[in-house]
Amino acid sequence: MAQRDGGFEDLIAASVRAMLANQHPSGALVASPDFGQYQYCWLRDGSFIAYALDRVGQYESSGRFHDWCAASIDQIAPLMEAAIERARVGKPVDPNVMPPARFSFEGLVVNDDWPNFQIETSLLSRGFSGFLHNGLLAL
Repeated sequence: MAQRDGGFEDLIAASVRAMLANQHPSGALVASPDFGQYQYCWLRDGSFIAYALDRVGQYESSGRFHDWCAASIDQIAPLMEAAIERARVGKPVDPNVMPPARFSFEGLVVNDDWPNFQIETSLLSRGFSGFLHNGLLAL
């Protein structure tokens, strides 16, 4: 591999191989294959992974993740719209009625005893939802 990126070529290549090897056929990107509670697709983590894949030209892989996101988020659209409306009218954040942070590889909401709410995930989801509603992903 040619010398670039400050001499980190081997580390970058190994990281890309790991990301691709841990992408589910559905397009979901696993947060961590080695820790049980993280063997799901977290919207935040998957978004960062997809961005890294884009940066190295793995557009097909990141595109599959975005397709998976669109389908997963579409299933919880009413919950997302309700959370956005709560924020719009100034109601406080209620973790019990916020969109989830993680999904199964099949795009289903994970219901277990591990907390499933993150502020930054809700913001990412809200932004992604805006893209979906405005048709920007079709570009």
